[in-house]
Amino acid sequence: MDNATMVRIERRSASEVSAFGRHLRREGDEPHVDPGRTHLNHRIVGTADPMSDLRSMREASGVRPTHWGGGKPCDAVELLFTASPAWFRPNGEGKGRWCPKRVRAFASAMTAFLDRFFNGRVVSARIDLDEETPHGHVLVLPWVERVTKLGKKIREVSWQKGIVRGRGRGSFSWWQDQWGLAVEHIGLVRGERGSEAKHKRPAKYKAEMYSELCEEKAKVAALEAEIALLRKREAEAKARAALAAERSRQDEAKDAEIEAALESMGFAEGRRADRQRVRGAAA
Repeated sequence: MDNATMVRIERRSASEVSAFGRHLRREGDEPHVDPGRTHLNHRIVGTADPMSDLRSMREASGVRPTHWGGGKPCDAVELLFTASPAWFRPNGEGKGRWCPKRVRAFASAMTAFLDRFFNGRVVSARIDLDEETPHGHVLVLPWVERVTKLGKKIREVSWQKGIVRGRGRGSFSWWQDQWGLAVEHIGLVRGERGSEAKHKRPAKYKAEMYSELCEEKAKVAALEAEIALLRKREAEAKARAALAAERSRQDEAKDAEIEAALESMGFAEGRRADRQRVRGAAA
């Protein structure tokens, strides 16, 4: 669909939050990023250091250390909001171009969505415009408040209570539904249910790009080797032809010298016929 949209939600450990920050700052090798458009990226919440922002929010909110909830640790949650490239380019704009009005509408809808579901918990939010298609990168601290057996209220980070919210495996489908409802007024619709389409992580994208680059380099190397072999054979053929031409020239010079000597002695015609017979037999 040309107007499909989705939100990807994944729990993140502290080390992954640091990696998230490096990606936002465009540090390291970023082959899918156009440096000439990085200045167009729009930060809505937070600074250039999400890890520092996360620590500040935890301290300011009085949030306790991470509640694991089984499996991967959850120090924060990353949300990636995106939509079909064609929706951002209604007039056939090329790669790296888009309709400003639609980008603003998308950013506004994303901000309203975050205010509704993660009010006071958004650590970082940004619209990226230096990649192929506009999209939103968000980091939230999914803390919840509960009362202990002693009657004390505490705040803690919880993937299960802050994101899954008792919906189990249907939680991700529910989030897609909510995002679809949040953007239907701007002409976007929820992505196809059961779709296997997935956003590529930067690391995976780089790995695929590196693999393709290695394959291309191997093809180029093979082609260069084949060209070198053809040039070598051509050079050898030219060398043989030059040697044959030089031998022929030397033979002709020697024949001329012999003929001149025999002519002075009156034997030129007979010797010339003998040499022709010998060469004919050798051929």
